[in-house]
Amino acid sequence: MSGFIELSVRGEGKFIAPFALQHMRAALLFNKRVVQAENSNTGKPLGPFIEDILIHGSACFMSSAAALEALINELFMMQDGPLHSSSTDFDSKANEETARPSTLDKYQKAIDVLGVARIQKGSKCFQDASSLFLLRNALIHYKPPWDPTLNEGLESRLRGRFATCPFVDQGADFVALKCMSAGGVTWAVNTVFAFVEEFYERTQIFPKKMQQFLSLKDAVQSQQS
Repeated sequence: MSGFIELSVRGEGKFIAPFALQHMRAALLFNKRVVQAENSNTGKPLGPFIEDILIHGSACFMSSAAALEALINELFMMQDGPLHSSSTDFDSKANEETARPSTLDKYQKAIDVLGVARIQKGSKCFQDASSLFLLRNALIHYKPPWDPTLNEGLESRLRGRFATCPFVDQGADFVALKCMSAGGVTWAVNTVFAFVEEFYERTQIFPKKMQQFLSLKDAVQSQQS
């Protein structure tokens, strides 16, 4: 007697989309567009090209912050890792331990779980990351600057961090115009890499995933060379 035995194997698991990589690649693409637009119009008066800078500038800031936020969420959600076991209900709609803290608090929580020293809040990488989220929030919840002092605190935090837009005057709104520059968007992506490098140096968690993310830094360096 002959015949065929039909076998089927079914596996179940949860696929975690690599949104951190997607957001970071998007940020780098937007960064490149701003750098190109600024460089190709150096010395020219304000013109239609500014729209390209504004569109891709704001997109770069938001994507950079989104990459940093997505990365720590992904690390907590990876079921084979040490962070997932520290949260009793991470897959639920609103995990009490991870949904409420800020993104930077989540990184510090991860560091605590792994038993290594926290990133000092006064360090440059932490302060820059905090400023990036403040700028992202200011862009998302933008309010017309009827009060000229509205964004003074944020502008003060970022003063000297990067060259502002050379096509607008010094009285221009910081959030909507002055920060939209090659220097601004390059600071944003470098801020993400600096913070992630510091986090990874301390934790050494998921080397393949983290090194893949950090390898994108080469794109910034190639644009600057």
